[in-house]
Amino acid sequence: MSLYYVKKEIEGLEIVVKDAKSDFTFETGHNFRVRYKYKDDDILYATICKFYGGIWYITANPQNFFPYINSNEIEKRRSLENIQGLYSWGKYFIHQLEKINFFYSGLWHMDFYLPSQKEKKFICISSSSPIFDFEKTFDFNDYRYLDWYGEDNGMILNIKEQQDDNSSRVKFYRKKVLDGSLPPILLQFIPTLDAFIILDGHCRYKASLLEGILPKLIVVNGVKKIIVKEDEQRKQKVLEGIEKNKNKINVSKRMGVKKLNDLLINIYGDKEFYTSHFKGKAVFNFNEKWQNIIENRLDGYEDLENILQRKEY
Repeated sequence: MSLYYVKKEIEGLEIVVKDAKSDFTFETGHNFRVRYKYKDDDILYATICKFYGGIWYITANPQNFFPYINSNEIEKRRSLENIQGLYSWGKYFIHQLEKINFFYSGLWHMDFYLPSQKEKKFICISSSSPIFDFEKTFDFNDYRYLDWYGEDNGMILNIKEQQDDNSSRVKFYRKKVLDGSLPPILLQFIPTLDAFIILDGHCRYKASLLEGILPKLIVVNGVKKIIVKEDEQRKQKVLEGIEKNKNKINVSKRMGVKKLNDLLINIYGDKEFYTSHFKGKAVFNFNEKWQNIIENRLDGYEDLENILQRKEY
């Protein structure tokens, strides 16, 4: 495998991976069933509801992917400013992900989020897409229904059971929250869920919740580049519209300078866009295998039948 990364836009990272086969597998098949696993260790399960109004999400409580972050790694980044610190932690996590064979061949983005303590949200420094719902992550340990027509899009989801408030790791990280040296939480965006999962940082996240101080976030996301070619017909129509706008007698009805500039910028030259891109693997007779796992995992839970029947909550 070969891997290199470069800064994209402001301070995010673009990761190019070649000749790689990931040990993380996203399995799917009949009846909209999903299983995400690392080697033979399951990470999560999900099933999309019949009318696409939401998705049932089930945790698998996998083992830790990475070793615990030691004090030396934290201390050598303590003096770095917000952006510099995130960039340094980003490189750290790329190396950790590389060690566990996380990446498959293709293009990946790593985006950095700073917390807005007052507004209780996370602001991406390279785009305009915030993340909300900081407090809801540990509302459910085993499963939950994500309402896509409600407010559950873009949630941060746990894949492991939350740690006890008095565990040694949580206590250690609570001190780091208070002295401002807490390492960021590493997330992965899963397009099928339209949500983020915590790859590393459940104890750090719990410590932040207990102290009421939002952490910094790093999000890794497989992407695909889309190039939109310059369109001569569209360009001509826009230019004609701008000319008509300029000739309007009523000045108050003319477009503002900013809108005109935006229109002109968008009609000239090829444009590059990125969309989330996540590779899956089709599995034969998957529905039966998936149901056996979920029936054993959630035996006795009142929502088990709704999950198996893909009913909205």
